[in-house]
Amino acid sequence: MLQRRHSVLKCVIDVIFYIGFQGLPYRSKHREAVATVFDECNHDNRGNFLEAVKLLAEYNSHLQAHLQKVILLGKQKDPSKKGRGKFVTFLSKTTVNKIINMISDMVKDEIVK
Repeated sequence: MLQRRHSVLKCVIDVIFYIGFQGLPYRSKHREAVATVFDECNHDNRGNFLEAVKLLAEYNSHLQAHLQKVILLGKQKDPSKKGRGKFVTFLSKTTVNKIINMISDMVKDEIVK
């Protein structure tokens, strides 16, 4: 279980590094719900971050299983309630922003040294 979460988090961090290094925007102005990532009927661009995670999921079984679980729980969720409950997705814009801030702090610390 811990190894799977570590693998998923590593993929997410790698995508964040890649997008940041390339200077690409993370999010799209269109709908970017994780629950629609594998929806074949919906061909909207979900943003560079979710599209890159989707691509990596094709090659990483831990990430693919995680995305399928996130999607399943997202579809079962009561729309009248806010939040995701106790399930950690690692895919929210809040998580991405926290990781970016941590990377930024690490870079600033290295510059100061």
